[in-house]
Amino acid sequence: MMKTNRITLLHRTTYDPATTRKKTRFSLPPDLQAKACARVAQFSLLMTGIVLVVFLISRPVWQDFTPQSAIFIVRIMQAGIFVLSLALFLVARSHRYRHATILNLGLLYEFVFCLIVSIMYNWFTGQSYGLFAAINLSTLVIAVYPMIVPSPPLKTLITALASAATAPFGVYVVASFELVKTHPADYLGVSIYPGVCVALAVFGSRIIYGLNRQVVQARDLGSYQLKKLLGKGGMGEVWRAVHRLLARPAAVKIINPSFLHHDEAENDTILLRFEREARATASLQSPHTVALYDYGQTDENTFYYAMELLDGLDLESFVTRFGPIHPERTIYLLKQACMSLAEAHES
Repeated sequence: MMKTNRITLLHRTTYDPATTRKKTRFSLPPDLQAKACARVAQFSLLMTGIVLVVFLISRPVWQDFTPQSAIFIVRIMQAGIFVLSLALFLVARSHRYRHATILNLGLLYEFVFCLIVSIMYNWFTGQSYGLFAAINLSTLVIAVYPMIVPSPPLKTLITALASAATAPFGVYVVASFELVKTHPADYLGVSIYPGVCVALAVFGSRIIYGLNRQVVQARDLGSYQLKKLLGKGGMGEVWRAVHRLLARPAAVKIINPSFLHHDEAENDTILLRFEREARATASLQSPHTVALYDYGQTDENTFYYAMELLDGLDLESFVTRFGPIHPERTIYLLKQACMSLAEAHES
């Protein structure tokens, strides 16, 4: 009997191996990148609020003993930080930009933020007191930002060093306007705390980024690497995955350890049912049944099987988007589903 062509509402996607090869060993999966982008938005919003609060609190204090020229420059720089932080928040919240672009903008934001703050604080303290601020908001950002939004170690190191260098650069800017006399010790003094913050940033980022990498490694099931959670069911989860050797996309269903119980006998029953389901699906030959590629069990006793990945619309989404399906088409689709179910009941 000649097989009919598989007819479905879904469209198949092609897989480009070159896209996978472009990823570095430090790249994170899309879901972790999305969470990092959300933290970029949260951090920039926090900085926006801090700048606004500092503006309101410092206004009456500075009027008493700060030169008006210094106040004017500080206000301009505060406005610049406010606009910069708000712009990054809007970009990070937007879905128009790639995750990698937002994360890189976050690193650039760290540097520009520290540059403005270093010049602003040194301008203010130098002109008002003849001294320079060894600790300011930029030192906090250097230490904290990489722990909130971890990045690859090399990027973290380069960004932290560049941000720390803004402290002596701020002193140089103040000195170039001859607002206060400077000495070599001044440059050294303002560089000590940012240098310590660089060490904290690199150390903390390596730990946190390493934990994210461990999450990625923990998602490896046999020859498959899990990329994105597609859905959850009563006893397991379905992930979009890629075969590491064949560069083939697949849908991998696993039993989440949280679904298992303390009763070993009951767990054995669940795993046996899962394996029976995999074997039964693999034996089906109907063109209307999703093909099963592989199944197995990891060293951590996580049972999984890999199925054909169909990317597109399910019936519920199709009806929501395009409205009710015509009776003729409904019957045509149901006949295909019944053919698949009939084979399953006969096996």
